[in-house]
Amino acid sequence: MKHYFIAEIRNYLLAISAMLLCAIVFSGCSDDDDNPNPPPVTGLMTLNLAPDQEAVDIALSGNLLPGSPLPYLGYSGVYLNIYAAERPVQTFSYLSGNEIAATTHNFMEDQYYSLFVIGANDNYRNLVVMDNFDSLSNAAAGSAYLRFVNAIPDSGNPVVTVTMGDSAYVDTPAAFGAVSGFTAIPPGEISIRALSSTTDISRSITLEQSKIYTALLTGMPGETGDTKTQIRYVVNGMLAEEPGKQDSAAVANSF
Repeated sequence: MKHYFIAEIRNYLLAISAMLLCAIVFSGCSDDDDNPNPPPVTGLMTLNLAPDQEAVDIALSGNLLPGSPLPYLGYSGVYLNIYAAERPVQTFSYLSGNEIAATTHNFMEDQYYSLFVIGANDNYRNLVVMDNFDSLSNAAAGSAYLRFVNAIPDSGNPVVTVTMGDSAYVDTPAAFGAVSGFTAIPPGEISIRALSSTTDISRSITLEQSKIYTALLTGMPGETGDTKTQIRYVVNGMLAEEPGKQDSAAVANSF
């Protein structure tokens, strides 16, 4: 059984990213007789959540990923096809050209990953997490699914709550760089809040059935404008049960 994911963008993110919307389906084989053993691939979504980096370049194994430079609050818009292997991940400041973060990650075949570039003031991190959508296959039917990432430096371990009416679905402290698991929540309007001695932000989101969301806690305490502390979100995709295959054209466009 395969899960079919469609990456979406919200209109408060850069409009240019909307042109990138498409569907990506992964499986372990190809029907192309000319290439019976294509290289293993996986999916990667990239997000720039470093508030003092106006734009960044992200490279895998020394190759820049499409969509570079990625502006602050921008993201790739889709899960990019990449080759599955243990690979170095580098992030560069677009303005200076200097490397600001580096790590190595073992990308497994036929999975989905998110790369969050986080940090500020010359202290940055490439935060790579597996988006374990397979774990949602037996979740409550008819639900939406939400997780969060705390990308606010010096946020003082805020308590993150997600509520709908009188029901609380998330109520947990979150250190800087914490990424929660996905929580099943009924469709409808929810309230998200992050509260600490240095951070107090909130917003409402209307969740749709079967869609998968990531709430982005981002910004710098005490700042204003785009770099103020705030909650944004992206739609990672939608749960469905459709068979799919990885065709040779998609493999040829992997990175």
